[in-house]
Amino acid sequence: MRQPYLSIVTPVLDAASTLRATMESVSRQDASFEHVVCDAGSRDDTIAIAREYEGRHPLRIVHLPGVPLYESIARAHEDTTGEIMGWLNGDDFYHPGALRTVERVFRECPHVDWLCGVPNQYHSATGVSVVSRRVPVYCRLFIRLGWYRDAYLGYLQQESMFWRRSLYDRADGAGVLRRYDYAGDFHLWRAFARHARLHTVRSVLASFTIRDGQLSRARRDRYVRESGPVLETPPLRIAGRLLHDAVSLVGAPTVIAPHRIGIDRTEKNRA
Repeated sequence: MRQPYLSIVTPVLDAASTLRATMESVSRQDASFEHVVCDAGSRDDTIAIAREYEGRHPLRIVHLPGVPLYESIARAHEDTTGEIMGWLNGDDFYHPGALRTVERVFRECPHVDWLCGVPNQYHSATGVSVVSRRVPVYCRLFIRLGWYRDAYLGYLQQESMFWRRSLYDRADGAGVLRRYDYAGDFHLWRAFARHARLHTVRSVLASFTIRDGQLSRARRDRYVRESGPVLETPPLRIAGRLLHDAVSLVGAPTVIAPHRIGIDRTEKNRA
Protein backbone atom coordinates (compact mmCIF):
# COMPACT_ATOMS: atom_id res chain seq x y z
CA MET A 1 0.00 0.00 0.00
CA ARG A 2 1.28 3.46 -0.94
CA GLN A 3 2.21 5.72 1.97
CA PRO A 4 -0.34 8.52 2.48
CA TYR A 5 0.81 12.06 1.83
CA LEU A 6 -1.29 13.72 4.55
CA SER A 7 -1.95 12.59 8.13
CA ILE A 8 -5.02 13.97 9.90
CA VAL A 9 -5.69 13.42 13.62
CA THR A 10 -9.08 13.90 15.28
CA PRO A 11 -9.13 13.88 19.10
CA VAL A 12 -12.57 13.06 20.57
CA LEU A 13 -14.34 12.63 23.88
CA ASP A 14 -18.12 12.12 24.00
CA ALA A 15 -18.46 13.79 20.60
CA ALA A 16 -21.44 11.79 19.30
CA SER A 17 -23.58 14.88 18.74
CA THR A 18 -21.05 16.48 16.35
CA LEU A 19 -18.68 13.80 15.09
CA ARG A 20 -20.72 12.59 12.10
CA ALA A 21 -20.40 15.95 10.31
CA THR A 22 -16.65 15.90 10.96
CA MET A 23 -16.27 12.35 9.67
CA GLU A 24 -18.38 13.06 6.59
CA SER A 25 -16.20 16.05 5.73
CA VAL A 26 -13.05 13.91 5.91
CA SER A 27 -14.58 10.99 4.05
CA ARG A 28 -15.49 13.22 1.09
CA GLN A 29 -11.93 14.42 0.57
CA ASP A 30 -10.16 13.44 -2.65
CA ALA A 31 -6.52 13.26 -1.66
CA SER A 32 -3.82 10.89 -0.44
CA PHE A 33 -4.42 10.85 3.32
CA GLU A 34 -4.79 8.79 6.47
CA HIS A 35 -7.10 9.64 9.37
CA VAL A 36 -6.56 8.74 13.01
CA VAL A 37 -9.38 9.21 15.53
CA CYS A 38 -8.01 9.16 19.07
CA ASP A 39 -10.67 8.64 21.73
CA ALA A 40 -10.04 9.69 25.33
CA GLY A 41 -12.67 7.34 26.79
CA SER A 42 -16.04 8.28 25.33
CA ARG A 43 -19.14 6.87 27.01
CA ASP A 44 -21.61 7.82 24.30
CA ASP A 45 -21.84 6.62 20.68
CA THR A 46 -18.64 8.36 19.54
CA ILE A 47 -16.76 5.14 18.73
CA ALA A 48 -19.75 3.57 16.99
CA ILE A 49 -20.09 6.64 14.75
CA ALA A 50 -16.38 6.64 13.92
CA ARG A 51 -16.49 2.93 13.02
CA GLU A 52 -19.15 3.62 10.40
CA TYR A 53 -16.40 5.23 8.31
CA GLU A 54 -13.77 2.50 8.54
CA GLY A 55 -14.62 1.28 5.05
CA ARG A 56 -15.12 4.72 3.54
CA HIS A 57 -11.68 6.28 3.97
CA PRO A 58 -8.28 5.24 5.42
CA LEU A 59 -9.12 5.33 9.13
CA ARG A 60 -7.67 4.04 12.39
CA ILE A 61 -9.29 4.40 15.79
CA VAL A 62 -6.94 4.67 18.76
CA HIS A 63 -8.18 4.28 22.34
CA LEU A 64 -6.43 6.54 24.87
CA PRO A 65 -8.74 6.62 27.91
CA GLY A 66 -7.99 9.43 30.33
CA VAL A 67 -5.17 10.88 28.22
CA PRO A 68 -5.20 14.72 28.06
CA LEU A 69 -6.05 16.45 24.78
CA TYR A 70 -2.62 17.53 23.56
CA GLU A 71 -0.91 14.39 24.81
CA SER A 72 -3.39 12.33 22.76
CA ILE A 73 -2.75 14.48 19.68
CA ALA A 74 1.01 14.02 20.09
CA ARG A 75 0.66 10.26 20.52
CA ALA A 76 -1.64 9.92 17.53
CA HIS A 77 0.76 11.88 15.31
CA GLU A 78 3.59 9.57 16.37
CA ASP A 79 1.59 6.72 14.84
CA THR A 80 1.20 8.42 11.43
CA THR A 81 3.47 8.44 8.39
CA GLY A 82 2.33 11.27 6.10
CA GLU A 83 4.71 14.03 5.11
CA ILE A 84 2.01 16.66 5.81
CA MET A 85 0.29 16.85 9.19
CA GLY A 86 -2.80 18.49 10.66
CA TRP A 87 -5.59 17.91 13.14
CA LEU A 88 -9.32 18.42 13.04
CA ASN A 89 -11.40 18.48 16.21
CA GLY A 90 -14.54 16.39 16.46
CA ASP A 91 -16.93 19.32 16.09
CA ASP A 92 -15.26 21.08 13.13
CA PHE A 93 -15.15 20.10 9.47
CA TYR A 94 -13.26 20.37 6.19
CA HIS A 95 -14.71 22.04 3.13
CA PRO A 96 -14.94 20.12 -0.17
CA GLY A 97 -11.57 19.89 -1.90
CA ALA A 98 -9.65 21.11 1.15
CA LEU A 99 -7.13 18.27 1.36
CA ARG A 100 -6.67 18.19 -2.40
CA THR A 101 -5.81 21.90 -2.27
CA VAL A 102 -3.37 21.34 0.61
CA GLU A 103 -1.75 18.40 -1.17
CA ARG A 104 -1.33 20.41 -4.36
CA VAL A 105 0.28 23.36 -2.59
CA PHE A 106 2.80 21.26 -0.66
CA ARG A 107 3.71 19.06 -3.63
CA GLU A 108 4.17 21.99 -6.01
CA CYS A 109 5.71 24.49 -3.57
CA PRO A 110 8.72 22.92 -1.82
CA HIS A 111 9.51 26.23 -0.11
CA VAL A 112 6.23 26.02 1.87
CA ASP A 113 6.62 24.25 5.22
CA TRP A 114 3.55 25.67 6.96
CA LEU A 115 0.19 26.57 5.45
CA CYS A 116 -3.21 27.94 6.45
CA GLY A 117 -6.45 28.80 4.68
CA VAL A 118 -8.92 31.66 4.96
CA PRO A 119 -10.49 31.59 8.47
CA ASN A 120 -14.14 30.59 8.57
CA GLN A 121 -16.71 30.07 11.33
CA TYR A 122 -19.85 27.96 11.15
CA HIS A 123 -22.66 28.98 13.51
CA SER A 124 -24.60 25.82 14.25
CA ALA A 125 -27.60 27.64 15.73
CA THR A 126 -28.34 29.42 12.45
CA GLY A 127 -26.55 27.23 9.92
CA VAL A 128 -24.62 30.25 8.66
CA SER A 129 -20.94 30.29 7.71
CA VAL A 130 -18.93 33.49 8.08
CA VAL A 131 -15.59 34.08 6.36
CA SER A 132 -13.09 36.39 8.03
CA ARG A 133 -13.19 39.94 6.74
CA ARG A 134 -9.42 40.18 7.16
CA VAL A 135 -6.85 39.04 4.64
CA PRO A 136 -5.16 36.14 6.44
CA VAL A 137 -1.54 37.25 6.11
CA TYR A 138 0.49 36.69 9.26
CA CYS A 139 3.79 38.15 10.42
CA ARG A 140 6.30 35.52 11.53
CA LEU A 141 7.76 37.80 14.24
CA PHE A 142 4.31 38.57 15.68
CA ILE A 143 3.53 34.84 15.87
CA ARG A 144 6.77 34.25 17.77
CA LEU A 145 5.89 37.05 20.18
CA GLY A 146 2.47 35.54 20.84
CA TRP A 147 0.53 38.53 19.52
CA TYR A 148 -2.05 36.46 17.62
CA ARG A 149 -4.70 36.34 20.31
CA ASP A 150 -7.99 38.08 21.01
CA ALA A 151 -6.56 41.18 22.63
CA TYR A 152 -4.16 41.88 19.78
CA LEU A 153 -4.39 40.38 16.31
CA GLY A 154 -6.92 37.54 16.68
CA TYR A 155 -6.23 33.82 17.00
CA LEU A 156 -4.78 31.64 14.25
CA GLN A 157 -7.30 29.04 13.07
CA GLN A 158 -6.06 25.60 14.14
CA GLU A 159 -8.29 23.43 11.92
CA SER A 160 -7.01 25.28 8.81
CA MET A 161 -3.35 24.63 9.68
CA PHE A 162 -1.12 22.11 7.87
CA TRP A 163 2.63 21.62 8.11
CA ARG A 164 5.47 19.36 7.00
CA ARG A 165 6.56 16.63 9.38
CA SER A 166 10.11 17.97 9.09
CA LEU A 167 8.96 21.28 10.60
CA TYR A 168 7.13 19.48 13.40
CA ASP A 169 10.32 17.60 14.23
CA ARG A 170 12.58 20.68 14.05
CA ALA A 171 10.26 22.59 16.39
CA ASP A 172 9.90 19.62 18.79
CA GLY A 173 6.16 19.78 18.16
CA ALA A 174 5.37 16.72 20.29
CA GLY A 175 7.29 18.17 23.23
CA VAL A 176 5.54 21.52 22.91
CA LEU A 177 2.07 19.95 22.84
CA ARG A 178 2.79 17.80 25.88
CA ARG A 179 3.72 20.83 27.98
CA TYR A 180 0.23 22.37 27.84
CA ASP A 181 -3.30 21.44 28.84
CA TYR A 182 -5.34 24.18 27.15
CA ALA A 183 -3.21 26.29 24.77
CA GLY A 184 -1.01 23.72 23.06
CA ASP A 185 -1.91 24.97 19.59
CA PHE A 186 -1.04 28.59 20.50
CA HIS A 187 2.44 27.57 21.65
CA LEU A 188 2.92 25.16 18.75
CA TRP A 189 2.47 28.03 16.29
CA ARG A 190 5.02 30.09 18.22
CA ALA A 191 7.48 27.19 18.01
CA PHE A 192 6.86 26.77 14.27
CA ALA A 193 7.46 30.48 13.68
CA ARG A 194 11.00 30.11 14.97
CA HIS A 195 11.76 27.88 12.00
CA ALA A 196 9.37 28.76 9.17
CA ARG A 197 7.03 31.32 7.69
CA LEU A 198 3.27 30.75 7.75
CA HIS A 199 2.00 30.85 4.15
CA THR A 200 -1.63 31.43 3.23
CA VAL A 201 -3.65 29.81 0.45
CA ARG A 202 -6.60 31.73 -0.98
CA SER A 203 -9.10 29.02 -0.11
CA VAL A 204 -11.49 28.16 2.73
CA LEU A 205 -10.14 24.85 4.00
CA ALA A 206 -12.04 24.24 7.23
CA SER A 207 -14.69 25.69 9.52
CA PHE A 208 -14.52 26.27 13.24
CA THR A 209 -17.96 25.46 14.64
CA ILE A 210 -19.55 27.83 17.15
CA ARG A 211 -22.18 26.03 19.19
CA ASP A 212 -23.69 25.94 22.65
CA GLY A 213 -21.67 24.03 25.22
CA GLN A 214 -18.48 23.70 23.19
CA LEU A 215 -15.33 22.93 25.14
CA SER A 216 -13.28 25.82 23.77
CA ARG A 217 -15.77 28.34 25.17
CA ALA A 218 -16.00 26.63 28.55
CA ARG A 219 -12.22 26.60 28.89
CA ARG A 220 -11.54 30.00 27.36
CA ASP A 221 -10.29 31.61 30.60
CA ARG A 222 -7.83 28.77 31.19
CA TYR A 223 -6.71 28.95 27.56
CA VAL A 224 -6.04 32.68 27.93
CA ARG A 225 -4.08 32.17 31.16
CA GLU A 226 -1.95 29.45 29.60
CA SER A 227 -1.27 31.67 26.59
CA GLY A 228 0.55 34.07 28.90
CA PRO A 229 -0.09 37.53 30.39
CA VAL A 230 -1.73 40.13 28.18
CA LEU A 231 -2.79 43.75 28.62
CA GLU A 232 -6.31 43.69 27.21
CA THR A 233 -7.32 47.33 26.76
CA PRO A 234 -9.31 49.12 24.02
CA PRO A 235 -6.24 51.02 22.72
CA LEU A 236 -4.35 47.74 22.34
CA ARG A 237 -7.25 46.15 20.49
CA ILE A 238 -7.44 49.07 18.08
CA ALA A 239 -3.68 49.09 17.60
CA GLY A 240 -3.73 45.33 16.99
CA ARG A 241 -6.37 45.58 14.30
CA LEU A 242 -4.51 48.40 12.56
CA LEU A 243 -1.27 46.43 12.76
CA HIS A 244 -2.86 43.32 11.27
CA ASP A 245 -4.45 45.33 8.47
CA ALA A 246 -1.09 46.90 7.63
CA VAL A 247 0.64 43.50 7.55
CA SER A 248 -2.16 42.08 5.40
CA LEU A 249 -1.99 44.97 2.94
CA VAL A 250 1.74 44.53 2.45
CA GLY A 251 1.58 40.73 2.31
CA ALA A 252 -1.58 40.29 0.22
CA PRO A 253 0.35 39.66 -3.05
CA THR A 254 2.07 36.67 -1.42
CA VAL A 255 -1.19 34.76 -0.79
CA ILE A 256 -1.09 31.52 -2.79
CA ALA A 257 -3.79 31.14 -5.45
CA PRO A 258 -4.22 27.35 -5.68
CA HIS A 259 -5.73 27.41 -9.18
CA ARG A 260 -2.64 29.25 -10.46
CA ILE A 261 -0.03 26.83 -9.14
CA GLY A 262 1.96 25.52 -12.07
CA ILE A 263 0.27 27.92 -14.49
CA ASP A 264 2.21 30.95 -13.26
CA ARG A 265 5.48 29.02 -13.47
CA THR A 266 4.71 27.88 -17.02
CA GLU A 267 3.85 31.41 -18.11
CA LYS A 268 7.11 32.75 -16.64
CA ASN A 269 9.12 30.10 -18.49
CA ARG A 270 7.39 31.01 -21.76
CA ALA A 271 8.21 34.68 -21.23
